[in-house]
Amino acid sequence: PSQFGFYCTPNNGGWSGTTSSFTSHPITTNLGTIGGEGGENWGVNPPTQSLASINGNLFLASTEYGEGKVVLVANEWPFYNPGSGYRINYGDNEQLVQNIWTWLLE
Repeated sequence: PSQFGFYCTPNNGGWSGTTSSFTSHPITTNLGTIGGEGGENWGVNPPTQSLASINGNLFLASTEYGEGKVVLVANEWPFYNPGSGYRINYGDNEQLVQNIWTWLLE
């Protein structure tokens, strides 16, 4: 939602890939490579911070809103446990999920 600094532009195509380029943030600590895929084009407005993009598509962002914290992960694949592709067993996706929970619960 726009009050959190996120916006979405529908996209008829899809994207997938990996990244090893991150904005410094507790969520990106100890990440080497993460991967994912999606079908929408997400963007952010200040003070929301883009933390990682995959092939030019926003993949990970965070903001603090009021007394809470909000994380945008542009797709659900890093959270899937079984299987192949860019799921939780790919690269540092599991570390990413752990970092998100740690930051949210601080």
